[in-house]
Amino acid sequence: MPSASICLPGTSQPIPGKATEFYLTGGALALLAQALGIGWLAEVIAYVSGINFVLSDICSNDPPPDPGMTAQDVACLFSFNPLCDTGASLAKLAQLIEHLAWYQWCQCVGATTPTAPSPPSAPSGLTTLNPTSIIGSGSNTQCFDAKVVNVGPFTLTNNYTTVGLPGTDTSFTTFGNPANPPSQIARPIPPPIPKQVQYTVTVHTEGAHAGNYSFLLNAVQSNNGANCNPSGRYGLTSIAPGQTASTPVLDLCAGIDVLQWQIAPSNVGTQTNTVDLEIKFFCSTNANGGVNTLGCCPTPVDVSSMVQDVRNLVTLVQRYLLPFAYVNGATHSGLTGAASFAISRLLGVHVSLTTIPNYIGVEINTPNALFDVGWISAMDGDGTIHQVRITHQDMVWMPRHFQECTTFGYHLNPGVVASVTELQAEP
Repeated sequence: MPSASICLPGTSQPIPGKATEFYLTGGALALLAQALGIGWLAEVIAYVSGINFVLSDICSNDPPPDPGMTAQDVACLFSFNPLCDTGASLAKLAQLIEHLAWYQWCQCVGATTPTAPSPPSAPSGLTTLNPTSIIGSGSNTQCFDAKVVNVGPFTLTNNYTTVGLPGTDTSFTTFGNPANPPSQIARPIPPPIPKQVQYTVTVHTEGAHAGNYSFLLNAVQSNNGANCNPSGRYGLTSIAPGQTASTPVLDLCAGIDVLQWQIAPSNVGTQTNTVDLEIKFFCSTNANGGVNTLGCCPTPVDVSSMVQDVRNLVTLVQRYLLPFAYVNGATHSGLTGAASFAISRLLGVHVSLTTIPNYIGVEINTPNALFDVGWISAMDGDGTIHQVRITHQDMVWMPRHFQECTTFGYHLNPGVVASVTELQAEP
């Protein structure tokens, strides 16, 4: 089997546990683009129908080179310009993804897997997609709200809380400065692609050493640590006991999915007061009220729900179109003459004759065949779908499309008494 030359003297293979062949639709490609550091493509490739990837082929060769996508290539991914070679642009997109994702999907065996290359920057002349100057900036729609209350007390050498924000994956990182100790990471689940953020801090009043507090916020990209505000953190300073301070709604850079936050007292002594913290994310909506293409907090591709949909369809096919077990439902006893009753989603019925008059004809067989007993039928609102003679003392009738019928009818000749048991699909 071929192997990537970058793994020599070892071999290359897909990372165990990865799907070996998969299809990524536009929404999944957009999320992957964010993770690969090419967020400038995310909103554009959400329009792409999808790309198929086969790891056995990808991982047996070296990562392809950066195809050098141009602004024209990007525009051709979502426009219908007849001058576009959309196929070539899609091929470039697939090559760029493989160029960056090889190191997440493949590995070297018997050699060290090289470091992934830096993602390319957006090409010059990139078309502005859905500019707010044209469609309007719209309003804010809250999509995530996390709050913790009464956390603390704090000291200057240990001024962080172990209480996580609800709905977040929380962990700690160290800045390395004793006067600037560990901060907590608030990572909403599922990871958002937030457009805007607002936070509120309340400092309570307890004890003699209550002092002013500062609140610091880093907004970063988890895949590369890039800070949304490299010139300084979003912050609130000198919040006195008994005060509540809020920021305005702040715009965040594209691709932000981690907020690092830190609460720090202003004096050295141990603090006996506690604080409340609330962080809100917002989506941006256009002038017509529609959410931006990717929204604010898109969920990861929900494979489980799609699998469940397929499972439900397969279950219906199995229960109603393929041989499968049935269970007895309601039994209608002592039926005589001609009448009908409502049915719903049945596989069929079991007809049992409890009284057979002497004049009924019989042909000796295994089992005996009967003549002139009567008829049974199944109908919907448009008319009769099925109708057959009753030919045996016990008779199971399960015609195709019976589940679509809403009424069961019978006509029994004089003296004939029957019971009918509904047959339902096994759950």
